[in-house]
Amino acid sequence: MPSLDDLLKQSMLFTATAPELPKPMTGAFRSSKPFPTRAAELPRGLDEVTVRTNPIWRLSWDPAAPGTFTNITIRSRGMGMDYRMAATAYDRMEFETVRVRRRNGTNVELPLDPQHMIAAYFAREGSIFPLADKFSGKSNWLWQLNTRIDSSMLVVFGYKLDQKIPSPLTKTECDALGGDLMPNPGEELPGVTFTATPGAAAWAHVDHTRYIVAVEVVLCREHNDFVPGGLIGFARIHPHLMVWANERVDRVEGTILMARPAEGMTHAGDAMHATHKALVVADTNEAHTLSGFFQSPIPYTDALYDYYEVDPARVFEGRKPREYDHPLQQVGEITLADARFVAPRRIPDAVTRRSAFAWFSPDVAKVPRQGQFDNVHIAPRMRLTMDVPFDGRGRFIVDDDIAMLNMCLHDCCHMHVRWSKFLTDSIIAGWKDGRPNAEPGAPAVPENQTVFASFPNQHTLRYRAVADSVAAGALTIICHHGLAYAVDEWPREPLSVDKIALLHFGIKKQARAAVEPYFDGEENDQWSLFYFRIRYTGTLIVGSAGEWAIVPRSDFSLETCMA
Repeated sequence: MPSLDDLLKQSMLFTATAPELPKPMTGAFRSSKPFPTRAAELPRGLDEVTVRTNPIWRLSWDPAAPGTFTNITIRSRGMGMDYRMAATAYDRMEFETVRVRRRNGTNVELPLDPQHMIAAYFAREGSIFPLADKFSGKSNWLWQLNTRIDSSMLVVFGYKLDQKIPSPLTKTECDALGGDLMPNPGEELPGVTFTATPGAAAWAHVDHTRYIVAVEVVLCREHNDFVPGGLIGFARIHPHLMVWANERVDRVEGTILMARPAEGMTHAGDAMHATHKALVVADTNEAHTLSGFFQSPIPYTDALYDYYEVDPARVFEGRKPREYDHPLQQVGEITLADARFVAPRRIPDAVTRRSAFAWFSPDVAKVPRQGQFDNVHIAPRMRLTMDVPFDGRGRFIVDDDIAMLNMCLHDCCHMHVRWSKFLTDSIIAGWKDGRPNAEPGAPAVPENQTVFASFPNQHTLRYRAVADSVAAGALTIICHHGLAYAVDEWPREPLSVDKIALLHFGIKKQARAAVEPYFDGEENDQWSLFYFRIRYTGTLIVGSAGEWAIVPRSDFSLETCMA
């Protein structure tokens, strides 16, 4: 049966550092400043190997608030910085009190406070290579992506239910219990069955109920494996909540507050605003095909997404649960995965799609366990200004609140809980039969979990997950999928095709061919124009001097699509 060390070896941090153990920590600290190799120091600029191995992250931690990690900053090579400055990815990541509902219907709160903290660990170096693990015979079923970690921490807490409120379970007690700390997954502890009332039986075990909670923030070095295509480098961020109980429980509930700074990095002249704002998107499951310049889909919103909301903090604030919402859904929440739905479902005629040169279904097709939205992005907004020949206006603002809906690589934090089912890369596949990275299109959370999201403000995500029917000794892991910070275009070989430049060219070419708004204008920033074009289309107003009727590429009723 597993000891405390055996439990912690399931974590991402301990897996990455094995066979070594992370360094135990006792006092408050700020991890050391990273010194990545800069492009300016290399005769041919940055290459893939250098980017993958560069240290870039820092974080802070204080045992006075052991479930909170602060000042999570990254030395980014993006936005022309070449690692010179540190951008704040998150002001704080705060793990809130864990809640457990026992089989007898009582609720137990497990506070992540200094009194219940057992130990804390830190590491700056480590790696996970699942294919190599398979050849070596090591067991690593939880972590299926090649990973090099950077500054990372894990904090573990212990509880024993020897009274109404759990008391601390100490490191000394855990060590003394050894393999008796937890049963093997699914094994029941020794107990007795007795008659509670005439005709009704109850069960009680003969040992104290024990809970172990571990929280970790694993920060990863840059890689191009977070989205399909490998065009963008991302630095993955893994805030994990892990819970074990020595009894079978009805429910485990955990919440992570992820607060970005209100103001972010700015660059590109007048093209970038500083204020961070959230965006939520539902990916389509239909492999919409497009004719013309690209054989694969141009990333128009009506080709890749069913629906989205560019201001969820405002739109969902105070939203009361509807009849079709999850029974545990709270005011202001949306779902990112919903374990109730075990079969596919379809919402007919829910979306009007306007890219007329393609075939599109107006339906919203949802896969099992898919929630109301699939991914969350928190990033600055952009501004598009244009100078259009012969319109007589000179340079003017086209859009002052452009959301980066695709290829968003400007100080953006991406959280993908699910991807479209026609994307078959194993790195973005979801959970199936209790294993991650196994099923294209499935949510990237275990099958017994429902995930809720809410937005206390425009730049903060509150991620709440509920896991039902958890076996004794089994690991409940919350937010296994993590998220990522978009860094920059991925380095390419000098003679290879510049696919991002080709993408920009294709978008402009298609706009000219379809005579779309401002098809022949001069933009202030090519990315601002890219994000505008993938979201909007329109027609020239007959009889006007350069005036356009601009419309979104898709129209939808948000509440209808969320049902």
